[in-house]
Amino acid sequence: MLTRRRLLVAIGAAALAPAAIAQQRGKTWRVSYLNDGNVAASAPQQQAFLQRLRELGYTQGVNLTFEAQSADSQLERLPALGEALLAGKPDVLLASNSTPTRVLMKLTKTVPIVFARSADPVGTGLVKSLARPGGNVTGSSVVVVETAGKRIELLRELVPSARRFGFLGPFSNPGVGQVYASLQAAARPVGVSVRALDAATSADVERAFASLDAEPIDALITAGSAVAHRKQIADLALRRKLPALYVYREHLNAGGLMSFGPHISSAYRHAAEIVDRILRGANPADLPVEQQTQYLAINMKTAQALGIHVPRSLMARADEVIQ
Repeated sequence: MLTRRRLLVAIGAAALAPAAIAQQRGKTWRVSYLNDGNVAASAPQQQAFLQRLRELGYTQGVNLTFEAQSADSQLERLPALGEALLAGKPDVLLASNSTPTRVLMKLTKTVPIVFARSADPVGTGLVKSLARPGGNVTGSSVVVVETAGKRIELLRELVPSARRFGFLGPFSNPGVGQVYASLQAAARPVGVSVRALDAATSADVERAFASLDAEPIDALITAGSAVAHRKQIADLALRRKLPALYVYREHLNAGGLMSFGPHISSAYRHAAEIVDRILRGANPADLPVEQQTQYLAINMKTAQALGIHVPRSLMARADEVIQ
């Protein structure tokens, strides 16, 4: 009985440890967030990040100050917004993806920077390696570059007649260019083509879809950054009866057809855990970049609306099927 009581006490102490440690520090930590996207569209991700910090013992107004700046897809604003955040002397900087991360890297070599998601952090120069990032930057990687061939394969299994693919995303983001190059390399051996559709803003998305009148495609693949315009893209794809594959599961909540990748909220929760480790004293140079788990989700309601029959073989491999 005594052993059991001690065990229960130990379990309770472990559960309370994050809060207790945070309170004992006697300091208010400052975390600042630079986002290149839309404020409203990114609100759920920001909430997921703050919720995980709360679970780890950080409370705004008690031992945490959180400041966010969003460029609303106007990338030329990022340097000034980054400077404004640094003026507040943050303990850690959070960046939404590769684009604001690169801006912050030019502004500071000392303040730790955590990116919530990046398609290719090594290829775009954010870190030296996934295992040992080096410098003051680390974060969470979404495996998109390495799975380019898989994305084409999934869409061809869904729509065997597809030969002309479009890739939609902001090519000002270096990670998008890396993914596009990988898609082209994967497309050539199987006899299909991939066309670039550069879109950073909502107006860009409208123009990209309008361009399909002159140069139609059979299927669409989107970059992770397209999550900022997920409802708009899903609506336009449905209107054109265009099958589309997305990176994040959140696209399916907006009416998207199929996703191959993680929940974006999980990437932000993981970023909060990295921030916590840094606030506890860890060196970002030694914190490995962790790759998010990929999984396949299919929205059968959208498939029916598009008039697409989803093969049983594809449904059998899906981790989630929305009926």
